[in-house]
Amino acid sequence: MWKERLNKVISLIKEQDADGFLISNPKNIYYLSGFIGLAPEDREASLYVDKGRGYLVVPEMYAWEAKGLESIKTGDIELVVDRERDGILSKFIHLDRDIKKVLVESGDLKVAEYRELENIFQGELLETHQEIEKMRMIKESNEIKIIKKAVEITDKTFEGLVEYLQNTDYTRLSELDVVDKLRKISRSFSGEGFGFDPIVASGPGSALPHYKISDKKLKRGEVLLVDLGIKYGEYSGDLTRTIYLGKAPERFKQMYDLVLQANEKALSVCRAGVSEEKLYNAANDVFKDKELDKYFIHGLGHGIGLDIHEEPYLRQNRKGKLISGMTITIEPGLYFEGEFGIRIEDFVVVREDVCDILSKAGKNLIEIV
Repeated sequence: MWKERLNKVISLIKEQDADGFLISNPKNIYYLSGFIGLAPEDREASLYVDKGRGYLVVPEMYAWEAKGLESIKTGDIELVVDRERDGILSKFIHLDRDIKKVLVESGDLKVAEYRELENIFQGELLETHQEIEKMRMIKESNEIKIIKKAVEITDKTFEGLVEYLQNTDYTRLSELDVVDKLRKISRSFSGEGFGFDPIVASGPGSALPHYKISDKKLKRGEVLLVDLGIKYGEYSGDLTRTIYLGKAPERFKQMYDLVLQANEKALSVCRAGVSEEKLYNAANDVFKDKELDKYFIHGLGHGIGLDIHEEPYLRQNRKGKLISGMTITIEPGLYFEGEFGIRIEDFVVVREDVCDILSKAGKNLIEIV
């Protein structure tokens, strides 16, 4: 696995007539070597790939963990241990004095880091844009196996929450209490924490797609929108379901049914070769027919993998086409300011003839009286 991934990078280096590629993005370093630190945003490692092999540079504090990596043990990547984290990005300069052209990840390096490399490195820095991320878009079978487990745990966590709410006085709970409960439930299914900060939005807050959780109490007669992803093996699930606390009024039921129709319509046309825009329109047309498309205020979904949001993005005017092996979300929604929002999100794998729907949590309206 590691060798095949590195070979793709080596081919890119040769195509670009460069001597090497400095990988600085922590997720890309993990993808190519298996290493990830405790606080990747602090530049805890770098990966330099030349035309023959890879060199993982870590500070001494991570030496033991790095030595245990499969990619190091197989010899596909050579481990380089430095005393401290200072100079992690520029260590490649000392690996080969004849380096003249090096590819760098322009979308990851800070301006100050780039300028420092320019000052230290006597050769030429060639900017690239998401080259490793493009490789990551198509998931390998071993990745999908881990992803399926993450999605399964996420489904079970949500179902566990519903069961809990059905058997307790939920009006004594705040949104923050629900988050604590989700965390506890996920641990019982071997979850490894949240893949992203969950959204637990009740009442009018559900009309804000990226609502900030508060200590607001749950109330009967209000919507409860839950968007969560449980992490497993560096990958995360991503599921959104919308519950009604109490007996749902007719207007809410009608809007919920439309969102469900949009979700299912998009899923029915999701397959390799379909454009991002066409998939978006499949859902949006359901709303447009009822003159409600102005209440659909975000894209239909996004790619998901080592990053929660990655290519492709299912939006209007996006002409890229889906490819078999991509993992994406399908999450149409309607949002009525000051009233309520509804979103139904599934996690799917794109295939040649149909999408493989990994999310199994039920989508029929749940009313908790």
